[in-house]
Amino acid sequence: MDMNDPNSLLDELGPRFKDWSGCEPVPVDADLLPSEVPGYKPPVRLLPYGVRHCLRNKEMTRFRRLARTMPSHFALGRNRKLQGLAEAMVKLWENSAIAKIAIKRGVLNTCNDRMAEELKNLTGGTLLSRNKDYIVFYRGNDFLPPVVVEALKEREKLTDVQANEEDQARQRASAAIESKLKASKSPLVAGTLTETLAATSRWGNEISSKDVEQMRRDESLNKHAALLKYLEKKLALAKGKVKGLRKL
Repeated sequence: MDMNDPNSLLDELGPRFKDWSGCEPVPVDADLLPSEVPGYKPPVRLLPYGVRHCLRNKEMTRFRRLARTMPSHFALGRNRKLQGLAEAMVKLWENSAIAKIAIKRGVLNTCNDRMAEELKNLTGGTLLSRNKDYIVFYRGNDFLPPVVVEALKEREKLTDVQANEEDQARQRASAAIESKLKASKSPLVAGTLTETLAATSRWGNEISSKDVEQMRRDESLNKHAALLKYLEKKLALAKGKVKGLRKL
């Protein structure tokens, strides 16, 4: 938490709720915030390595106990069109991990279930508690402050630039190889080393008839050797069975 001066922080979020009868500081009137924010998108989220996405039971209990003693940050009376409130909550989460919303009393047709569902879809936060008086949201373990988001965007731009440079280098290398191949396809002079290497790489060394006969003989010898080993194993098994029968 970084709430050393909550009044100045709440002043930045929006106008205060004048009919507030609770404790100080006076919360922001969420009904006066814009219902729609052009170009609004939920905050970028990225879960750090080795961190659980969901809170453990002990962590949930600790945050709920902390939220009971915290003052309310917002006072809300409408159920839908809460993009302005969602934007203010995201800004609040830069300094406080918890956003506490008080439901206005005496307002007709208030539904804390609809409010919580709308805010969860707009912010992606974790709902800690919800009742007829308060709605408490935790920013989530995967919440990224705007400074980190900007750093990640800059890193992505650098990565894209490096990838483009590597692609261009590959294209230049492939073009150089193609040019060399085209140059090598020029007429070769008979008897030169270049002509010999080209012929060897294309056709290789031809096998003579003697080599073919030798390969056939080696293959037949290998077959006979394998058959001989198989018969020896069979003979050993048969002798073992005969010895066993003699003992009986």
